[in-house]
Amino acid sequence: MKLLPLLLLVALLPSIVYGQEAKGKVLIDAFHNAPNEAFEADVRALTGTLKGEGYPYNLNTEPLLYQRLRTFDTLVIITPNRPLSEGEIGEVLRFVQEGGGLLLVGENGNYTAVSSSNVTLPFNPENLNTIGVPVGIRFNRDILREKVGGEVTRDVLINRFENHTIGRGISGIMVREGCTLALSGKARRIAWGSENAYSESYGFVSYPPVVAASGYGYGHALALCDTDGFLQPQDRDSRLFMANALAWLTIKDELAEANRSLQNGTRLLSVHLYQDARTFLSEALRIYTEVEVEEGVGEARALLERAEVGLSAGGLMEASYADYEGKRYRDAMGGFEKAYRIYLELNDTVRAQESLRMAAGANASMTGLFHLGRGQELLHEGRYSDALPVFRAALERFQEAGDGEMVNRTEEMLGKAEMGLEAGALRDSAEVRIQKREYAKAEGELKRAGETFTRLGDANGTATVERLMALNQAYQAAFAKLDEAKGYLEAEDYEKAVAAFSEAAAAFEALGDGEMAGKARASIEESQGQVKGRRTIYTALGAALLVLLVNAGIFLWWRSRQSRRETAEPSSGGATADLERELKRLELRYTQGGLPKKDYFKKRKELEEKLEAARKGL
Repeated sequence: MKLLPLLLLVALLPSIVYGQEAKGKVLIDAFHNAPNEAFEADVRALTGTLKGEGYPYNLNTEPLLYQRLRTFDTLVIITPNRPLSEGEIGEVLRFVQEGGGLLLVGENGNYTAVSSSNVTLPFNPENLNTIGVPVGIRFNRDILREKVGGEVTRDVLINRFENHTIGRGISGIMVREGCTLALSGKARRIAWGSENAYSESYGFVSYPPVVAASGYGYGHALALCDTDGFLQPQDRDSRLFMANALAWLTIKDELAEANRSLQNGTRLLSVHLYQDARTFLSEALRIYTEVEVEEGVGEARALLERAEVGLSAGGLMEASYADYEGKRYRDAMGGFEKAYRIYLELNDTVRAQESLRMAAGANASMTGLFHLGRGQELLHEGRYSDALPVFRAALERFQEAGDGEMVNRTEEMLGKAEMGLEAGALRDSAEVRIQKREYAKAEGELKRAGETFTRLGDANGTATVERLMALNQAYQAAFAKLDEAKGYLEAEDYEKAVAAFSEAAAAFEALGDGEMAGKARASIEESQGQVKGRRTIYTALGAALLVLLVNAGIFLWWRSRQSRRETAEPSSGGATADLERELKRLELRYTQGGLPKKDYFKKRKELEEKLEAARKGL
């Protein structure tokens, strides 16, 4: 039976699992594999494993589209000899991003299969890398080898596994002529060779990776370096490995549960029910951690921290109420202020207003401290003109209360706000000077403004100054390049002038200065005219020399031909000699790269047959 009908039969047969609970659905891609026996054997082995482990499956014989992929839990792609299209790559990555599993199985750099029509199908690792590289895994075009007892073998026993779900309980797996993997980003090795293993990509004592796993969005990706070692059920270890791998890839059910808990926790957090939110978010975090979904772990942990912060604010409020009732107003004010800021960050308006109301009623210093706190927030945001009146109001309250310590502190904050205003004015002035092309003055003002923003810890202000400084320097560099080009032009070095004017024009265009870019382009045209004139002269001289050389070559050829005719003698072996000369000319053309390999061998065979016949007198 040919491969394609057999694979279609496998695809159409219902993959029903008896005697155990069905697990996530697996889709095996056949669209990117031309029919061949090797792929058929790999599919048979994999579907046997899937049946044994309780995974329903289907065979894909059409382009990979998200609308179909989303109905499966895991996609398997095995040594494709047809590349995925750009659209398919996006569809597959979206599937993994949203929680799907992706199993990529490659082979060594010399791996080939033979199609049902007897066509050789070489495996190109790039067909897998187009989807593997975005998740941090690249299949190398090499062959894994190992030196054992002085002998080199391509059958490498892999017995080094990461402490990971996939390698749990595995003693060793024999990889037969596999490849190695290169990792980046979130990808990590799961299994690797010994210190004696090597390949074209890895030297000795480099422990080349042969199995790698990566997280991508909410999904998982796994790469295997060999079909025989992993897909073909050799022994208990190979079967256990595939069972572990499928379980790690197929996590959509767990993700659904985690997502429900996350959504419930998020809803409760939005209405500020922190205790109940913590319960659901803790459950979501537990599941995301178990299935190793970093995106989910990060999101759940961030929301859980907000719930914890909300609970801590509630504790602060209780303690502050006790201080207020015990007339410990300063302590009460501090507690209410902290709670206020927390509730403000949490957008808990009701509790924020309550904490603020209690703080305002603590004593006369409460108002001053509140203004001071608000002024510090504005100062931190870089809103210096808004912070100044707030600090002045706080200063008046502290002076009324006779609190010298807080008066000094507020005056210090006032000084910082005034420094910030001055720095902002310098920054604005420098921006105007850049527009006027007063670059030196602009640079001086930006340096002073930057130093002030740095002392104030104003990251936004510092970033703005750095941006303007870069703009100022870019203008200076562009004008320097323009001056350099003019120097080349004066020295009549026109080619360097063209290059320098081009760089200057590009720099001005990047800065959005069309006027200066236009002037630079006009100078380019002037320089190119000079270059063109010189090249015309050189071209004419070269053409004349070429004519002389061609005529000399024709004359020498004619003289040689005449000489051969004069000295040639007829012989009975003339046909044989002609064929031998033609065979030598064929070999010369081939060695000089003038004849494809296939045409060379075909023509050589014909000439050798004629030569043999001539020698026998046929």
